[in-house]
Amino acid sequence: MLQLAGVEVSEVWFGKFGRDEQRVANPISQAEAAKLLSEGQISAIYTQYLQTGYALELATQAYPYTTPIISFCYDLVNQMDAITAWTCSPVRHPSDIAVISSEEGYTALRKMFHYAGAGNSFQPADVKVIPLGTFQPSHNLTKESVRKCRGWDDDEIVYLWFGRFHDFYKADLIPLLLAFHKIITGADIPRARFVAMGSDETGKVDQLKSITKSLGIEEYCTWLPNATKTESDQCLVGADILVNVSDHIQETFGLVNIEAMANGLPVIAGDWNGFRNIIDDGITGLLVPTNFDASLL
Repeated sequence: MLQLAGVEVSEVWFGKFGRDEQRVANPISQAEAAKLLSEGQISAIYTQYLQTGYALELATQAYPYTTPIISFCYDLVNQMDAITAWTCSPVRHPSDIAVISSEEGYTALRKMFHYAGAGNSFQPADVKVIPLGTFQPSHNLTKESVRKCRGWDDDEIVYLWFGRFHDFYKADLIPLLLAFHKIITGADIPRARFVAMGSDETGKVDQLKSITKSLGIEEYCTWLPNATKTESDQCLVGADILVNVSDHIQETFGLVNIEAMANGLPVIAGDWNGFRNIIDDGITGLLVPTNFDASLL
């Protein structure tokens, strides 16, 4: 754990780019890191957005400021902290760069730099778009075996939602449950099941379960809070459609969309931020209009 300005920082890495030339600062003291910087043994500092201010503090200890910073901005939450740190820095290294994972995120990030007064010093070329990726499935699961294991009937259309169970940090799922209620009660519609899995740190699932009970659809819903890797693999194989709704600005990419695609699932997702860079509407999935545009940030 790295101590910078009295703050524990665990996601600051130092190293030289290239094969077998990575030096990881864990554990390492602030003084030791500054010494390595001063000796020219570190060619770049890689950090994730919230730690960028601490990385700047460390880099400027090695006077003159000769070590560039690469900051991975995988979402836009509290991003102004990092941007303000760069804006307030007395000098910028010409190779400093911010990395974002989608074109939509790039647009929002550029607006944030402009708002912080760094629009002139942090040029558009200093923000790079590098999409995320996922591993190809490495299991031997089949849809038939998964459905038998989980007790899902073969003639059910299984809609899967995968994410955080949190209204603010992901999405309000009540509109999705109301839409599913219409499917269940609709005439001449195939049997359906709604499966929701993901992290639940606040006990939100209990509230959602009570809502499905009041709607009379609890028997058609499966809840997997804090799902294991095995459970997530099973659901991605056994489901028929991924339904990915989100209305939070941190969704600059949408990793779960390509995880579903890697498992052969079509995707219905919000017409939202980085989702637009993944889903070709009407071809690889469907985009549903939302009420808020993150690029307005």
